[in-house]
Amino acid sequence: MDPFYLVVILVMTFIFIEIPLIVIWVVYKSLRKKTTEKTSIIITSFLILILSYFVYTDLYPTDQFYLNDYKKNTSVQLPDSAELINKQGANSI
Repeated sequence: MDPFYLVVILVMTFIFIEIPLIVIWVVYKSLRKKTTEKTSIIITSFLILILSYFVYTDLYPTDQFYLNDYKKNTSVQLPDSAELINKQGANSI
């Protein structure tokens, strides 16, 4: 693997994973000072769940993503009886 791609992967991981986690951690610290411990944990957990959902759907897109991508690239609507047999995201390594 080319070292350039390794650097790009590390930088993108930092931007899209670590920075949001740092922001969530700062939100948790500030909420802990202003609200109760339980409230700050609940809000922080909700934020982590949202981040996890976005990361998961980026790596494993939903069926609707593939259907929209097909329609966009071919300008043809798939019939309702169509089934997705093999799904592979563009972000798969």
